[in-house]
Amino acid sequence: MAMGKRKRDQQPPTWVTMTNSPTAASHPFYRRLNQLLREHGFDDFAEAQCATFYAETMGRPSLPPGIYFRLLLIGYFDAVYANRRRIRGDRGKRLLRKRGELLERPCAHLYETGGLRRTHVRGHENVLKRLLVHAGAFNLGLWMRVGTPRGLQGRLAALTAVFSAL
Repeated sequence: MAMGKRKRDQQPPTWVTMTNSPTAASHPFYRRLNQLLREHGFDDFAEAQCATFYAETMGRPSLPPGIYFRLLLIGYFDAVYANRRRIRGDRGKRLLRKRGELLERPCAHLYETGGLRRTHVRGHENVLKRLLVHAGAFNLGLWMRVGTPRGLQGRLAALTAVFSAL
C-alpha cells in the first residue's frame, strides 16, 4: 500500500475548497492539539518515520500518517471520556460492583493465593494451558463447595462419628 502524502498546495479551482464549506464546532482541546502538532512539524516527522513501511508505487494511497495518528488520538480520548461518563450513573456503578464481585476477586485469588504468581512452565502456550487448568479447577471447586470452609469444620467430625457408630 502506498503512503498518502498530505497536500500542502492550494486545491485546483475545479474543486470546492474546504474553507468555503461550513464546519462543525470542534472542541478547544483538539483545536489546540492540531495547532501544536502543526507548529512542531508532526506531519513531516510522521511521514519520514513511516516511509519505510509503505511502497512508492504499489496500491492505492492510504491515509497520511499524520492524519492516521491524529485519528488514533481522537479515538483514545473519546473512549476515555465515554467510559468516565458511563461509570458515573447508577447502572454503571452497579455494573462495576458486579464486575468486582464476579471477576476481579476470583482472578486475584488465582494469582495471589492460588499459586499462579510464579509459574514453572516455559512458553506462552504452556503458561496459557496452566492458567486454563488452574482456573477450571478453581471454578469446579466453587461449584462443588457446599458451604464455606468455616461452616464445614465440624461436619468432618460428625461424619466420622456416624461411621464409627455403625
